[in-house]
Amino acid sequence: MVQVLAVVVVSALIAVGLGAGVTSAQEEVNVEVRVVNGTAGAEAPVALPILLLATGLDGRVAATAQGQTDDAGAFEFGDLPLLKGGQYVFSVDYAGVLYTEVLLPEELSEGVQIDVYDTTRDVTVVQFRRQVMVIAGVDASEREVSAIEFVLLANESDRTLLPDVSNPAMMSFLRFSLPPGSHDLDVQSNLPSREIISVGSGFAVTSPVVPGAHSVEFSYIFPYEVNELSYRQPLLQGAEVYQVLVPDRLTPVRVGGLNKVEPVQIQDTRYQAWESRGISPGQGVELELVNLPEPSLPDRIEKTVTSASLWQAMLPGALAALLAVLLLFGAFQGRVGLRSVPRVSGGLGEDVIPDRESMIHEIADLDDRFESGELVDSEYRGQRQALKSRVLEATQRSPEQSPDRI
Repeated sequence: MVQVLAVVVVSALIAVGLGAGVTSAQEEVNVEVRVVNGTAGAEAPVALPILLLATGLDGRVAATAQGQTDDAGAFEFGDLPLLKGGQYVFSVDYAGVLYTEVLLPEELSEGVQIDVYDTTRDVTVVQFRRQVMVIAGVDASEREVSAIEFVLLANESDRTLLPDVSNPAMMSFLRFSLPPGSHDLDVQSNLPSREIISVGSGFAVTSPVVPGAHSVEFSYIFPYEVNELSYRQPLLQGAEVYQVLVPDRLTPVRVGGLNKVEPVQIQDTRYQAWESRGISPGQGVELELVNLPEPSLPDRIEKTVTSASLWQAMLPGALAALLAVLLLFGAFQGRVGLRSVPRVSGGLGEDVIPDRESMIHEIADLDDRFESGELVDSEYRGQRQALKSRVLEATQRSPEQSPDRI
């Protein structure tokens, strides 16, 4: 420990510089740590490892230490450097849950108590005090709504909810539902960082929930049709209060399925508010958003023209129209002289046979049109085969000309 502290002191002196030739000894402090099991009737945590991480004002690690609790759940860290403007993080892992306490330098003299708890898989120990959905914006051109939800929850039991990630069917997670078609989900929370998993029509948080108050917030985007949207918000954990807030700038958007209450002022923005109270787990509400803005006529035209489904629907008809035009084009090309095949004239009563070289040039031209995308495969192959047959016929009528490879 003395060697570690010596390295820390020397590093600190180098960091501030030794050019002035003035040094001062690093002040040290002793810290008493006590680990207490807050679950009624549970045994005291004995021989529990304790970790310490101390950081300086610049956020860099200045010292680390570890210890182990005695039979009374206590341990003392000695000779710790007193870091002005820094902080000290004390952590213990108990029953698969990490418990942490953070102290400032001026709080170290009072010691630190870390409360730990036995665990439970019963998600009903967590109560949703308030869940608020805020309509943050509406994109009329895309018919999409941006929303943010804030959830205040509390575990008022004396056990930590520890979800069983190995058994998703048990559903020991905190679950949150989303409107149909939601995307761009972003979740923030003061709960310990764990995985966010997709469950049903929403998501679940696998974080442990220790006794006390917590918060979760999440944002997302969801679509709507025409100028309204109706869906069921199941509120799987229930809610003492469920609210939907719409800023005045989005008037006349209204909310159905909830009771209209007095507007809410948040900073400089006024929100129209609707709410329901005393919702049991799974009871849910039938939520309606009405008078949502519709896209303008130019937006609708652009959306229609660029719609993939529209082109999929139009493609067979477009191909049929193209074939009809090509057929007409073929019927009239001899009359107007476009892409006409040169003909040779014979005497009265003789067959008029196109020149063989001209037909070969016509095949080459057909190949170029196909490669450039002007012709569909079936049309290209049919015309090419017809030209090849005519070339072979012309060759048979003129044996002195051997057919080239076409």
